[in-house]
Amino acid sequence: MIEKLPESEDVRVEFKEAWTETAKKTLIAFANTLGGDLYFGITDAGEAKGLGKKEVDAISRSVLQFCRAGAEPVMTDIVSTKVVTAGNGGYLLRVSVQPGLNRPYAFKGKRYTGGAYVRDGSMSVCATEEEIRDMIRDSAPEPWESRLSRQTDLSFGETADIFKKYNVGFSPAHYLRLGLVDDGGRYTQLGELLSDQNRTKLVVGTFSQDEASLAVREFSGSLVKQIDRVFDLFAELNPEIIRKTEELSNKRQFAWPPKALREALVNCAVHRDYSQPEPTKVSIFPNRFEFLSYGCIPGRLSVEDIVLEGVSKCRNEHLADILRRLGWMENYGSGFPMIWREYANSGAEPKLEATRRVFRIVLPKIQDEQRQTLKERCIALFETHDMLSMAEVMKMLSVSRTAANSAVNALLKDGQVEKVGVGRMTKYRSLLR
Repeated sequence: MIEKLPESEDVRVEFKEAWTETAKKTLIAFANTLGGDLYFGITDAGEAKGLGKKEVDAISRSVLQFCRAGAEPVMTDIVSTKVVTAGNGGYLLRVSVQPGLNRPYAFKGKRYTGGAYVRDGSMSVCATEEEIRDMIRDSAPEPWESRLSRQTDLSFGETADIFKKYNVGFSPAHYLRLGLVDDGGRYTQLGELLSDQNRTKLVVGTFSQDEASLAVREFSGSLVKQIDRVFDLFAELNPEIIRKTEELSNKRQFAWPPKALREALVNCAVHRDYSQPEPTKVSIFPNRFEFLSYGCIPGRLSVEDIVLEGVSKCRNEHLADILRRLGWMENYGSGFPMIWREYANSGAEPKLEATRRVFRIVLPKIQDEQRQTLKERCIALFETHDMLSMAEVMKMLSVSRTAANSAVNALLKDGQVEKVGVGRMTKYRSLLR
């Protein structure tokens, strides 16, 4: 079968003309990072030359043999092959690799001695000792938050105050259920995070337009206290603006969607790798908020998985449960899509960027010129289109039929468009061009 091929190589795509040692490294790197597709029969420049049927069969056997006997641990459960048509009569072999659950993957006998590889852009590079340690930790059956703390004398006064503030029950009887202690009553790492003695920090910096530092605030103590104090800071820096609409009614507006700010901070908290000492950082510029959290996206998910599909694997599930009890967090997998929904039709778009070490959320300011009424957006649409159906207006403005009807009828009333046709054939001709 003929399928649409990627235009170029990237972190999840690589082209090869033949089965080589480099191809083996790529398979291992895909398994250790985000997964990916390795295409055989395509040049580095992206030209699909194709292979003969015997060549495809031979490479397929070699791939299977390597995954079974040449790699450690065995990779046959995360690798699949598919033959596709090149378009010139030849064939291509697509080898798909899923992110592995038993990382690190490596050449057999070299798991901890230079045989493990990861993706760095479109290249497969030897994993560092630190990256191997991270893989081992992330593959461990017991999550970090459930491991025992070295601290044996913790207090939870600040956390109790926050729970009381939000009318949520909190007492020593809740510690086990919340994950603050294990079955033996010993404090966990999560318990330490929520204690008054918590050593992790949350840092908020404000910067000028030229990115010169203006002020840095460091928040300490219980993690939930840190988050709550930063929520208050967001409210101070993002005041509500009351604006009169065309209908002379009041419209509430903010420079940044408040729900998006809160959700970004909460997601940084629940997805952060707390075994790393660096604090979560929030950088505030005149035109954007930047949230930086340490630790790769859990589960080796891609940015597209999270933003477009709402796929999520929470690194700190007990912490997520606590923040959900406080009313700070949406359901699993809904947080990032909600951020994007908050920016819908605003003219601005958030960004989620990720590397193997950190992920960053950027929330742009919604400028006044981007805050158009639906009628204004409809006028702009007919200024660039001669004729549109109601269905096309709905799609282009991303609004309901009721909203589209209201906007188009306003333009009809003002003589800016005219109705053409009847029934299903109805369209609207622009008189603005």
